[in-house]
Amino acid sequence: MANPRSAKSGNPLGLLATDAMAWGFVILVATLFVANTQHGIGVLPDTTRYMQIVSTPYDAPLYPWILSAGHLAGLDLEHVALFAGFVLYIANALLILHLFRYALPDQPLFVAIGTLLVIISPTYLWANTIAMSESLFMALMLLSVAFFLSYLEKQDRRVLAASSLSVGMAMLARFVAPAIGASFATVILFYNRQRTMAERVYDTAMLFLLSAGIFITWAVGSKLLVGRAVGRQLTFYGNADSDRWLSGLSALASFLLPSQVPQLVRLALLALVVSIAVFVVISAAWRNWGLERPFRQDVLILVFGFFNFFYLIFIILSVLIEANLQLNNRYSMPFYVGLVFVLVIAAANFSGRLNRAPVRRSVVITGLAMLLAINALRSAVQTAEAYDQGIGFQSLTWRTSPTVAAVRALPEDAIVFTNGSDALNFLTGRRTNWIPAHSQRRTGLENEENPFEEQVQRLRQALVEQKAYVVILDAIDWRFYFPSEDELVKRADLKLVQSDADGRIYQADVTPDGKLQSSN
Repeated sequence: MANPRSAKSGNPLGLLATDAMAWGFVILVATLFVANTQHGIGVLPDTTRYMQIVSTPYDAPLYPWILSAGHLAGLDLEHVALFAGFVLYIANALLILHLFRYALPDQPLFVAIGTLLVIISPTYLWANTIAMSESLFMALMLLSVAFFLSYLEKQDRRVLAASSLSVGMAMLARFVAPAIGASFATVILFYNRQRTMAERVYDTAMLFLLSAGIFITWAVGSKLLVGRAVGRQLTFYGNADSDRWLSGLSALASFLLPSQVPQLVRLALLALVVSIAVFVVISAAWRNWGLERPFRQDVLILVFGFFNFFYLIFIILSVLIEANLQLNNRYSMPFYVGLVFVLVIAAANFSGRLNRAPVRRSVVITGLAMLLAINALRSAVQTAEAYDQGIGFQSLTWRTSPTVAAVRALPEDAIVFTNGSDALNFLTGRRTNWIPAHSQRRTGLENEENPFEEQVQRLRQALVEQKAYVVILDAIDWRFYFPSEDELVKRADLKLVQSDADGRIYQADVTPDGKLQSSN
């Protein structure tokens, strides 16, 4: 079997100088980004942590550092996030195109299909048009893969160092990045036999020390300086039940078919696709075992196949460690990207064999084209909705909220407690406080250092002494760790001062001498 290692795929930026396809993808993603951010880049609850406008601290620090750097330069946080999102979406498209070109230098149709299956996937599009760390993580992960491929080609440890540093930075963008480092280590140890075992062990140690060194340096420094780092304890607080695991599988299946399709059908298709991918990865691993280095067309199958394996292990451990972890599309997106690389490259290899009947090639291309068409249609609908309504707290629903408008109209020095501190802080520019919480979200346990009853007492004190307000937003209905509105009204002696269609504002129900009613 030929090993076409000499084919040139170019570098991601170099593609723009010579390649019409690259320009086409740049124009496409730029258009999609502009259309989806018509009302501003999407802002979600976690975005406000990255922007540091709520009391809840962020975890992975790299994206907040970028926002803070731009803000220190005098730029608005939203504008920094918007510019970064635009650049990262384009960079990711070029990196994906570059990687497909590396694996399939003579199959432009499959290169185009594979790239499009990623960049116009509805969830991938959504992740690149919100102010979150996903696009930054993806860019660093793809960059590390590009460097790693160059290392395998040149056997140059300087390039391996660049790949390792990219992995380390990716770990500061999202804590799931060790999975790609584990994939590289597996390839180095078992599929890079141009080097002796001692050299391979040295390269693996170098990969680990440089990438983990970046993360550990930050974690230790952060713990010493601010008293926290990853924001999680290494204790098994996980409480996921069968419904939560099923919702995670459903989120992954939604990359293939929309939620309108019966869940049984989507899960069956997911099982089939994953089974095929597992067969492809095992076949590639067997086919390349004992070779000096993998066939060019198999390298990315191994890299992303091993990545998906280690990524799933990481996600399972995360669910066991963190209580109430929701396996949403943020967690399934990297796995989907890995699946696309594995399956599209395998499909191209299958179709490109000389003895393969043309009808079989047509079947493969038709199947991929159907999935691409579904993704394109879903992304078009999603883009139209984002163009008209906005994303997250940028949506017209939030922008025109009567309760938000009422909070804006409160006195400048008003103290506000709310179940939606993230929404109100972003939309009004105020610094609000969270209402008391029964438990901590990530442990499911009461905060021993800040018990619920003490939180309630401080709230009652603020209501009397500072004439504080309590604002309840109806749209914030997922924070199960907060007391219900009725419970809070009773415990804090609240009286309604304003009611709107989407929320209510309360103050203390006090006696004429300024005491809470329940104190009498």
